[in-house]
Amino acid sequence: MAKHKKPDTSSAKKGTAPQPQKNEAGFFGKNTLAIAIGIGIVVIVAIVLIVNASQPTPPGQGTVVPLTVCANKTMSYVNDNLAQPGSAALLVSVEETRGMYQINTSYRAQTFSLYTTKDCTLLFMYPVPLDTPVPASGQGTVVPPTVCANMTMSYVNDNLDQPGSAALLVSIVETKGMYQINTSYQAKNISLYATKDCALLFANPLSLDTPEPTPAVTPGVTQAQTPTPTQAPKKSARPVVDLFVMSFCPYGVQAETAIGPVVDLLGSKADIRIRYITTVNGTTVSSVKSLHGPSEAQEDLRQLCIRKENPDLYGKYLNLFNTRCYPVWQNATQLASCRENVTATLGIRLADSETCASGSEGLGLLKADELDAKKYSATASPTLLINSVKYAGARTPEAFKTAICASFETAPAECATNLSSVSATSSSGGCG
Repeated sequence: MAKHKKPDTSSAKKGTAPQPQKNEAGFFGKNTLAIAIGIGIVVIVAIVLIVNASQPTPPGQGTVVPLTVCANKTMSYVNDNLAQPGSAALLVSVEETRGMYQINTSYRAQTFSLYTTKDCTLLFMYPVPLDTPVPASGQGTVVPPTVCANMTMSYVNDNLDQPGSAALLVSIVETKGMYQINTSYQAKNISLYATKDCALLFANPLSLDTPEPTPAVTPGVTQAQTPTPTQAPKKSARPVVDLFVMSFCPYGVQAETAIGPVVDLLGSKADIRIRYITTVNGTTVSSVKSLHGPSEAQEDLRQLCIRKENPDLYGKYLNLFNTRCYPVWQNATQLASCRENVTATLGIRLADSETCASGSEGLGLLKADELDAKKYSATASPTLLINSVKYAGARTPEAFKTAICASFETAPAECATNLSSVSATSSSGGCG
């Protein structure tokens, strides 16, 4: 979720699972209702599950539930409460890792990993790799709690919070085989959870003793029929549409996927651009900070360069990259191999894009996006601006199309085309 030197996480399986919950967008973000499905969606949440007790364990751990029992309980919960109607997540494998259970699942042709405490009372998704000296091969190494707490707070304040503010350490306790790091941020108490080797960080536990109440509006259907910007649309002959994202933010990836058909339909009539949310602190690529770490910053730069050098292939690259490579973004080796395959498939010279992304050219492109993101307060991924007006409706191709078409002085004939109203995300979830 944040800027960091990503440790080797090749032992972790890719992705996470489908997930709707009331949650904070980031570790220190706005409250959201995340409806997670499809294309490698991940949501930063911790879920409380109640299960039967089994064998006793040391103090602070709770009661160990057999691995297969916990996996089955988790899959039942996911499919009863989180999966979309007519689809189901399947159990692929389960293993013990870093003092937790890692439950690998398949959902809509993508592979996701869930992480539970060994007493099966907390289910975590979307681990953030911490900048620690513990490699994957060093699993089981215990970092002292105060050391882990200090490392976590440094990481949080370097990468996650808003400029001019800082999170404060309140306390750290050992619980359920993890460290619970209690913090204070902008007068709010927030707990983070780290594995005891201080290699993975999670956030936001939610009680799942009872299912979430059914929302008054059906996500992805009714919402898509009534997209409403926060303000009345500004009309122009050729609308300017900016979708601000982070390349490894699940909600940003979903929004990119949803706007793809709109670009295909209206790209010749409106200026529709993908923009990137980063902080550029200097004149070198290493000075770029991005919420999901250096790897995300580099991919943002690379995507900007691909768009500049191969504008006709940029949309195809995004589609293939998000489908094939995004789910493995936390595994540097798999990510690099996937990227090479995607660019080779499309005939993109990856070496040229890397040269651009590693130099002043790419940095200049990213700096322009940063300045516009600040100008329009586009701090959360995704943020959609249509003629500088923030959009707040459903995130579906049809909803995006309708909002853009409402911003034409004279809507083109293409606006009569119906696009998909199936949503793969909530209207409020975001990273930032």
